[in-house]
Amino acid sequence: MVNKDKILEGYERLNKHELIDACVLIEHDIDVDRMVSEVAGIPKKAWPGPANRLGVHSNAQAIFLRGYAPLQRLRQPIEDRGILDTLPYIRSLIRSISSKPMRCVLAKLRAGQRIPVHVDIGKIIVRTIRIHIPVVTSGQVVMQCNNRRYNMKVGEMWVINNGAEHAVYNNDPVVDRIHMICDYLPEPGLLERLAIGRRLAF
Repeated sequence: MVNKDKILEGYERLNKHELIDACVLIEHDIDVDRMVSEVAGIPKKAWPGPANRLGVHSNAQAIFLRGYAPLQRLRQPIEDRGILDTLPYIRSLIRSISSKPMRCVLAKLRAGQRIPVHVDIGKIIVRTIRIHIPVVTSGQVVMQCNNRRYNMKVGEMWVINNGAEHAVYNNDPVVDRIHMICDYLPEPGLLERLAIGRRLAF
């Protein structure tokens, strides 16, 4: 077990406004069919209620793939959770980024729900780069970040400035939006890919 404070040694607070601005689309080879199939196979009972989410995230359900929810014991290590044994492609996808993963979740926002405008804070958050990979979504789902709006497609990989004001609106009356969300240490390979990523909004 490795304590998160030990992992974070040597990593300073990031200036995400300068590094990311809002959201950046980066290239990555994802087997969409395998990813979607594995997530679709997760039993309904594995999705917890909102009790494991704090504040503005209370409308979302989250399965922790790595690490633990803030409401759980603060000294829990950052490590793979048992559910990844049933999700081999998801595990490989997490490890395929050019950096070390910290916390990773599958986050579900039900049809018609929203995550209101907020800024993420915390010792891990200000020292890591957050990546979103849409698994289930629709054209009626909007990510708002730093006064820009995005409709992210299944299988895309987006870096999010979660140090800026951001929100999610699932305006679809039927589809529950599911994203894989992971925080990565800002290591050179990931930073290089971020630098050449595309900054798109509508």
